[in-house]
Amino acid sequence: MTGFPETGFLNWTLGRRNPLAQDQFFPGHLDSVAEEEVIARLAAAPPDAVVFVDVLTIGHGPAAFGRDYLQRLDRFVRERFEPAASFGPGAGPAPRIGDPDFFVEIRVPRKPR
Repeated sequence: MTGFPETGFLNWTLGRRNPLAQDQFFPGHLDSVAEEEVIARLAAAPPDAVVFVDVLTIGHGPAAFGRDYLQRLDRFVRERFEPAASFGPGAGPAPRIGDPDFFVEIRVPRKPR
């Protein structure tokens, strides 16, 4: 399992393995080359689940993963992984990190068409 912008604590408490080298994806942590490397790793070996957690990165400048930074990575995940469950007051059909109501969304690899 991996997630954005951070899910290291969830992996640790659940005893899950993160297929990526990073546990946190905050502004400035990845340049464009490193972002493409993350995308390539996810494409080559998709995890069983990707989790979006509505965590703002106020202390790092831009606030929202996928809106203010790492847009290509966000787009890749949304295209390749479909929603399986969403929890919290902000749960809905298309929650986005930075929305005013907190949510956790679990996405799984899309089935081939």
